[in-house]
Amino acid sequence: MHGNTLPLEIIGDVKPRVTRKNLAYVIMGSFGSFMFGYANNVTTGSLAQTSFNKKFLSGSDSSQVISGILGAFLGGAFFGSILQGKLAVKWGRRFATATAAVLLIISGAVMAGSSNIGMFIAFRVISGLGGGILTTNCPVYISEIAPFHMRGLLTGIHGVSINVAYTMSSLIALGINFIDKPYQWRLQFCIFIFFSILLLISVYFLPESPRWLIEQGRYDQAMDILTTLHVTEDGHGERIARAEMAQIRAQLDAERSQPTSYYHILTTKSLRKRAICSIVTFFFCIGSGILVIANLTPVLFAGLGFNQNIQLGLSATWVFNSGCGSLINAFLLDRVGRRRLFLTGGVLVAIMLVIEAVLQKFYLHTTYAPGLNAATAFFFFYDLVWASLVDNTSIVYIPEIWPTHLRSYGATIAYCSYYVVAIAITSPATLAFDRIGYKYYFVFLVVDALGFVYIYFEFPETKGLTLEEIGEAFGDPVELKFSDAVVGVGQDKPEVSEVEMVSDKDVTIHA
Repeated sequence: MHGNTLPLEIIGDVKPRVTRKNLAYVIMGSFGSFMFGYANNVTTGSLAQTSFNKKFLSGSDSSQVISGILGAFLGGAFFGSILQGKLAVKWGRRFATATAAVLLIISGAVMAGSSNIGMFIAFRVISGLGGGILTTNCPVYISEIAPFHMRGLLTGIHGVSINVAYTMSSLIALGINFIDKPYQWRLQFCIFIFFSILLLISVYFLPESPRWLIEQGRYDQAMDILTTLHVTEDGHGERIARAEMAQIRAQLDAERSQPTSYYHILTTKSLRKRAICSIVTFFFCIGSGILVIANLTPVLFAGLGFNQNIQLGLSATWVFNSGCGSLINAFLLDRVGRRRLFLTGGVLVAIMLVIEAVLQKFYLHTTYAPGLNAATAFFFFYDLVWASLVDNTSIVYIPEIWPTHLRSYGATIAYCSYYVVAIAITSPATLAFDRIGYKYYFVFLVVDALGFVYIYFEFPETKGLTLEEIGEAFGDPVELKFSDAVVGVGQDKPEVSEVEMVSDKDVTIHA
């Protein structure tokens, strides 16, 4: 099953609301998403800071060192995304976030005190390990505590939080750049440690995922959390909390008879198609160059002739621009549809890449101000198009296409492909821009085109579809239909006596 990610049909006069506590927990849970963005981007500003360049990038191998710094985080994140599945399933979503926070604290402390580049890069890997856990765990956690009628929109906070982190990290780097001291670059990592400690503290105040608690048979605790999430002081939402409890239990009972393994996914045609779509989603999303440009904005703006402060200022503006696009994307998802956003984004991103490459071919390393300004502007147009059409679309689409009992497997497949693609195009990026310059944008263009073709012919639309309709789109051989009687969940006199479930969208609660 897909989990309670689509609206429940509640018979009666009870209307779902977003309680203040529920919204607060969603926002607090997205702090892990913020920390992934900060961990990934914390070195970006350092690349433009004099003290960091003198310490680590003064040799002739500076391009290789930058590639190592970028690739180390992504390599660690690859293994973190795999580790997350084990941690979150066995010990819970909160434990996975806490583990990531500890890894970020340790890695941040060592990077802040690094005396040589080997030490710095080694603990950049550890930082990536923590970041990989967070970027895989946080959207799942948010989706499991968010109110069902706004789950798609609120899960999009994951992408928005990452962009907020990028913006804040860039602004802090800009401010630190005015401190003319040898320890200048270390301050960014000291602030990173502070935020990581806040992440660890926040876990104490977060509720565990009710779905995970129900999987462990801890029904009373799960009911208490659902009550906290959905029920207001005047008692509104109690029926909804009990209905969601009943739905999750019914789903889990159905899932226990379903096979769960990567072998099952590979040998089942409809699941194999889901796996390929998950891989292609991030191949298309990340392969079109966004992560390269995000991590190298100061370097790329330096190539356009801007000084240090302008480089960092433009970088901060660039990531703020991306955050605005993510908000637009979150609101477009349920209005336009996933497939249409992907395809429109693919076309517009390709156009932006071609224009950027042409502008840099003629005006890079020149003093022609209109041409350089145009090249700068199209960096921002590219960023806004990608963020508004592709960013959150990929985050929401992947969990939608997977049955709930295989969702963690699907997430692992997707995010492993994310980091493989990211490493493949980001690690050689600095050297590639040095050697072939604007031509490297055509690598992104080819990836974008290949992804576009596959999406056009193979990606089904999921907007507004029921479970059976999604299963039919992927060629599932059997429709999942079941009903489950639930009596007396947490009370002597149950308000919910029967749950009749045909799909995520069609759930009838009888009083």
